[in-house]
Amino acid sequence: MGNDFARMPVEEAILPIIELLENPPKPSLSAYKQRKEVSLAMKTFDKENAQRLYNKTVQLMKGAKEK
Repeated sequence: MGNDFARMPVEEAILPIIELLENPPKPSLSAYKQRKEVSLAMKTFDKENAQRLYNKTVQLMKGAKEK
């Protein structure tokens, strides 16, 4: 199921993302696979890693705006 989005048209694959942007989840940190919320209690999710990713993303976006 990992490549489901690779097999569908962009117009269809983008729908779950649009839905989340229009109706953001209540928690400040959440994870989704397609339209299904994924438990953050899983070992694959680490709040410190998520925070580092967020910080790096913000840093990269600030750098892109300056160019």
